[in-house]
Amino acid sequence: MENISGYAEAYKDVIHEDAIRIGGAIKELDDIILTRDLPEQGLRAGDIGTVVLVHRNNAGYEVEFTSLDGETIAVITLMADQVRAAEAGEIAHVRSLAAA
Repeated sequence: MENISGYAEAYKDVIHEDAIRIGGAIKELDDIILTRDLPEQGLRAGDIGTVVLVHRNNAGYEVEFTSLDGETIAVITLMADQVRAAEAGEIAHVRSLAAA
C-alpha cells in the first residue's frame, strides 16, 4: 500500500474494530439480522448479513448480504437501529430473492 497516509486520512472517521469487544457490541465479520424491510435492495427484515466495516462508536455498519451460493446481493450502509446481533438459539430461514 503505497498511499497508506492517504488511506488513513480518507477514512479517519471510520474505525476498523478489533475482533474482541467488551460488552458484546457488533464487530467486523459478525452476522447481523436486518430489522426492517429494504425493498429497493430486495431485502426483508430477518435477512442475515455480514458486517464488513464498523463505523465510529457502532453508529452504523457496512453490511454484505449474499445468497447461499455466495453471490453478493448487496453491500449497504446501515444504521445501528436497522440491525441487531444474531443471538444463540435462533435458526436461519431460506427464501427466494425473487420473492422479495
